[in-house]
Amino acid sequence: MSDRDNWLKVEIADRRLVISIGVDELARAIEASPDDRICTYNDETGEFESPKIVEPDLFAADFLRELNHEQEDGTTDVHRLLDNAAVKAFENGAEGVVFPGDQE
Repeated sequence: MSDRDNWLKVEIADRRLVISIGVDELARAIEASPDDRICTYNDETGEFESPKIVEPDLFAADFLRELNHEQEDGTTDVHRLLDNAAVKAFENGAEGVVFPGDQE
Protein backbone atom coordinates (compact mmCIF):
# COMPACT_ATOMS: atom_id res chain seq x y z
CA MET A 1 0.00 0.00 0.00
CA SER A 2 1.40 3.39 -0.95
CA ASP A 3 1.24 6.46 1.32
CA ARG A 4 -1.47 7.82 -0.98
CA ASP A 5 -3.71 4.90 0.04
CA ASN A 6 -3.14 4.99 3.81
CA TRP A 7 -6.40 4.70 5.72
CA LEU A 8 -7.47 7.33 8.21
CA LYS A 9 -5.32 7.01 11.31
CA VAL A 10 -5.58 8.97 14.53
CA GLU A 11 -2.90 8.24 17.10
CA ILE A 12 -0.55 9.56 19.74
CA ALA A 13 3.00 9.39 18.35
CA ASP A 14 6.02 10.99 20.02
CA ARG A 15 3.70 12.83 22.41
CA ARG A 16 1.76 14.40 19.51
CA LEU A 17 -1.78 13.83 18.32
CA VAL A 18 -1.37 12.80 14.70
CA ILE A 19 -4.26 12.62 12.23
CA SER A 20 -3.31 11.29 8.81
CA ILE A 21 -4.91 9.89 5.67
CA GLY A 22 -3.54 9.27 2.19
CA VAL A 23 -4.90 11.64 -0.46
CA ASP A 24 -6.34 8.79 -2.55
CA GLU A 25 -8.04 7.31 0.51
CA LEU A 26 -9.39 10.78 1.41
CA ALA A 27 -10.97 10.98 -2.04
CA ARG A 28 -12.51 7.50 -1.65
CA ALA A 29 -13.81 8.34 1.82
CA ILE A 30 -15.47 11.54 0.61
CA GLU A 31 -16.97 9.75 -2.39
CA ALA A 32 -18.43 7.11 -0.04
CA SER A 33 -19.85 9.62 2.42
CA PRO A 34 -23.57 9.26 3.15
CA ASP A 35 -23.75 12.97 4.07
CA ASP A 36 -26.60 14.56 2.14
CA ARG A 37 -24.58 17.76 1.82
CA ILE A 38 -22.13 15.79 -0.35
CA CYS A 39 -24.30 13.30 -2.22
CA THR A 40 -27.56 13.90 -4.03
CA TYR A 41 -30.61 11.72 -4.52
CA ASN A 42 -31.28 10.59 -8.06
CA ASP A 43 -35.06 10.32 -8.54
CA GLU A 44 -34.64 8.15 -11.64
CA THR A 45 -32.47 5.47 -10.04
CA GLY A 46 -33.74 5.86 -6.48
CA GLU A 47 -30.16 5.99 -5.23
CA PHE A 48 -27.82 8.54 -3.73
CA GLU A 49 -24.93 9.65 -5.93
CA SER A 50 -21.67 11.24 -4.85
CA PRO A 51 -19.34 13.42 -6.85
CA LYS A 52 -16.33 11.62 -8.35
CA ILE A 53 -12.98 13.07 -7.30
CA VAL A 54 -10.81 12.71 -10.39
CA GLU A 55 -7.77 14.68 -9.15
CA PRO A 56 -7.17 13.66 -5.51
CA ASP A 57 -4.12 15.94 -5.10
CA LEU A 58 -6.06 19.02 -6.24
CA PHE A 59 -9.03 18.09 -4.08
CA ALA A 60 -6.77 17.46 -1.05
CA ALA A 61 -5.23 20.93 -1.41
CA ASP A 62 -8.68 22.54 -1.42
CA PHE A 63 -9.78 20.30 1.45
CA LEU A 64 -6.76 21.41 3.49
CA ARG A 65 -7.48 25.05 2.70
CA GLU A 66 -11.02 24.62 4.08
CA LEU A 67 -9.77 22.88 7.23
CA ASN A 68 -7.47 25.85 7.87
CA HIS A 69 -9.97 28.56 6.86
CA GLU A 70 -10.41 30.94 9.78
CA GLN A 71 -13.77 32.32 10.76
CA GLU A 72 -14.07 35.91 12.02
CA ASP A 73 -13.21 34.76 15.55
CA GLY A 74 -10.05 32.98 14.33
CA THR A 75 -11.38 29.45 14.74
CA THR A 76 -11.23 26.76 12.08
CA ASP A 77 -13.08 23.50 11.50
CA VAL A 78 -10.11 21.77 13.13
CA HIS A 79 -10.59 23.85 16.30
CA ARG A 80 -14.26 22.82 16.39
CA LEU A 81 -13.31 19.17 15.83
CA LEU A 82 -10.95 19.32 18.82
CA ASP A 83 -13.53 21.13 20.98
CA ASN A 84 -16.22 18.56 20.13
CA ALA A 85 -13.90 15.66 20.93
CA ALA A 86 -12.91 17.30 24.23
CA VAL A 87 -16.56 17.73 25.25
CA LYS A 88 -17.26 14.06 24.50
CA ALA A 89 -14.15 12.97 26.40
CA PHE A 90 -15.24 15.04 29.43
CA GLU A 91 -18.79 13.66 29.23
CA ASN A 92 -17.38 10.12 29.15
CA GLY A 93 -15.22 10.62 32.23
CA ALA A 94 -11.84 11.47 30.72
CA GLU A 95 -8.97 10.82 33.09
CA GLY A 96 -6.26 13.33 33.93
CA VAL A 97 -8.68 16.26 34.20
CA VAL A 98 -9.51 18.54 37.14
CA PHE A 99 -12.60 20.69 36.69
CA PRO A 100 -13.14 24.02 38.46
CA GLY A 101 -14.45 23.27 41.94
CA ASP A 102 -12.96 19.77 42.03
CA GLN A 103 -10.50 18.81 44.72
CA GLU A 104 -7.07 18.00 43.28
